[in-house]
Amino acid sequence: MANARQTVPDPKAPVRQRGLQTRARLLVAAQKVFERDGYLDARVADISAAANVAHGSFYTYFDSKEDIFREIVETVADDVYAALDAKDEGSAAERISAANARHIELYEQHAIVLGLIEQVGNLARFSELRHDMRRRSVERAERLIKRLKAEGETTADPLDPHIMATALVGMTDSFAYTWFVLGEPFNRKKALANLDAIWMRTLGVAPQTGEL
Repeated sequence: MANARQTVPDPKAPVRQRGLQTRARLLVAAQKVFERDGYLDARVADISAAANVAHGSFYTYFDSKEDIFREIVETVADDVYAALDAKDEGSAAERISAANARHIELYEQHAIVLGLIEQVGNLARFSELRHDMRRRSVERAERLIKRLKAEGETTADPLDPHIMATALVGMTDSFAYTWFVLGEPFNRKKALANLDAIWMRTLGVAPQTGEL
C-alpha cells in the first residue's frame, strides 16, 4: 500500500512462541478494555487481568497504556485502508458508490476504536496519529478525483482535488461517527444513496438511477 506507515524493529517484540501468544492476548484484552472503559479510564492493571497476565509482565511487551493503544489503532487503520484501497472497477458512479459502501461498512466494523481516536485525537500524544489517519483517507479520495478528471468523468475541473477530497472525507467520516458512535439511526439504503449523491453532485459525476 502506497501510504503504509513506516515501521522500525521493536526491541520488546518477543521471539518465542509463548511470548508471541502472551503479547497477542494482551492486545485482544486491551482492545476489549478500551472499548468497555474508554481510553482515559482504562488501566494497565485491567488489561493485564483480562489477559490473565501478571501486571508486571505487561511491561515486558509494551511500554505503557499509550503504547498498546497506539498499536491497536495502527492495526485497525492498516486493515481499513488496505480494504479501501481495493481496485475500483466500473463507471465513475459505480466506483464512488462502491468506495462509500466500503467506507461505511469498515467504519461500522471498527466503530468503537475509530470513535476512541476521535475522542482522544486532540491530546498531543495522539494528534499525529489522528492526522495520519485522516491524511490517508484524503489521499485515497484525491487519487480517485484525479483519476476521474483524467478520464473526463467529472465536470468539477476548476475545483482543487485536495480541497474537494478533504471536504468530502470530512463529511463522510463525520456522518459515520454520528451514525455508528453516537448512535443516531439511519436507514442504510437511504443513507448510502444520499452520501453517493453528495459525492457525485460535488464532483459533477452523472448519478446512478435510484430513489434517495
